[in-house]
Amino acid sequence: MHRASVAAAAPPPHLAWRGGAHGRDGRGDRGEESLVPPPEGHGRDGTLWAMNWGLLNILIPFWMVKSAVSAFLDSFTTKIKLPWIFKVQKVDLQDPLWHLRAMLETSEPLDLLYINCSSKVSCEKADLGDSYKVKKNSRKFKKIEGISDRRSQPNFNQILLFLLVVTICAILYKKAYKVSTLKNEPVAADDAEDSEEMEEEIPVVVCAAAGRMGAAMAAINSIYSNTDANVLFYVVGLRNTLSHIRKWIEHSKLREIKFKIVEFNPMVLKGKIRPDTARPELLQPLNFVRFYLPLLIHKHEKVIYLDDDVIVQGDIQELYDTKLMLGHAAAFSDDCDLPSTHEMVRSAGMQNTYMGFLDYRKKAIKDLGISPGTCSFNPGVIVANMTEWKHQRITKQLEKWMQRNVAENLYSSSLGGGVATSPMLIVFYGKHSHINPLWHIRHLGWSADARYSEHFLQEAKLLHWNGRHKPWDFPSVHPDLWESWFIPDPSGKFKLNRGGS
Repeated sequence: MHRASVAAAAPPPHLAWRGGAHGRDGRGDRGEESLVPPPEGHGRDGTLWAMNWGLLNILIPFWMVKSAVSAFLDSFTTKIKLPWIFKVQKVDLQDPLWHLRAMLETSEPLDLLYINCSSKVSCEKADLGDSYKVKKNSRKFKKIEGISDRRSQPNFNQILLFLLVVTICAILYKKAYKVSTLKNEPVAADDAEDSEEMEEEIPVVVCAAAGRMGAAMAAINSIYSNTDANVLFYVVGLRNTLSHIRKWIEHSKLREIKFKIVEFNPMVLKGKIRPDTARPELLQPLNFVRFYLPLLIHKHEKVIYLDDDVIVQGDIQELYDTKLMLGHAAAFSDDCDLPSTHEMVRSAGMQNTYMGFLDYRKKAIKDLGISPGTCSFNPGVIVANMTEWKHQRITKQLEKWMQRNVAENLYSSSLGGGVATSPMLIVFYGKHSHINPLWHIRHLGWSADARYSEHFLQEAKLLHWNGRHKPWDFPSVHPDLWESWFIPDPSGKFKLNRGGS
């Protein structure tokens, strides 16, 4: 499995790349010189062949142009003088021969001379002197080759025309040589693999907050360990956590992953978050990174975003292959899509409709025309299309509803999903595709008592401990499933809380 680093790109003003790490599979950096021997046919013999092929590509177009001019002249019987590079002339033997000879002696030297043989004067008896001789016969015209020693000086326009023809021939040669090279030159192994990797690269965005960085590392480890796909991790953090993120990755088994560390500037959220003390953890800046995916991702059409409190048990390639309907910027998992979760939702008193996230007493919410009983979705797992996202200005729409909430208190974290879920429910209402339910088994952190069956958890592709009871803390449910992917902090700052154990 190929694991290598990728150079960072220049970010927007409020985002900053902080580099990447090299894989340790012996492949090395892409910038290294290739040690692949030169392909066959490009040594001495190959060079000679290329030169000959280039010469042919210059002569053939020139011959075609000259032939076209000659064919054009066949329809006329009057004298025609063309630019000196062609040196073609047409005469009629009805004129006196002495006049014809005088004209030829005083005109520019010719490569070709056409004589109208349909006149009374026989072409065979025409005596044009030693300076010209018959080349070959045609049905109507006799072609004569000029061998005069005189040379006229070309004018400026003739020089320009000559340079134009040379330029056209050079372009034709370059294109022909490039095509022949692509057809005959074997593709270097590393180049072919790099090209394939760029096509199949799967970008995955995961946030690494200071107090729960171990969650992000466990999520990354579970993804990396369960796939052969070429995954590029975008690990997002605040400025004061970037060095910790890098140390954790580079001094653990995660040093083999391909990643970019991205700094998120919380100033972008100024004036867009309403203070709320019910669940202050939901107001953390990194909770809103999902709103700004196009600012993080520049070269990818499709992106996966994952909350940090997830564990991936399936191949992330399957999630990436989720089909998005035409005109949809994202795919989510609906809260009503899996019957197996309904019992847990009821027992824990959770909301799975819009009523649990929006304040329907407010006019702005009523005016949306969304039924309170509409099934909600969880934005902790997103498959997004960046082109549609930007085209529909999704980020601007989300920011608009955040600002309206600050002014009108349309939703709050005291409701079901906090301040990050509600604006996404509004913006993506009726305009999102669906993720396979097994790729988002959630609510594992909602209650310290409610549990799924072991058989059901084994079938799940992705587990999500959304809620207050996190698997690295105490109390929690199914902490063993999460801890099997946990990687200890090399700096010793992050520690698991297992109660009295």
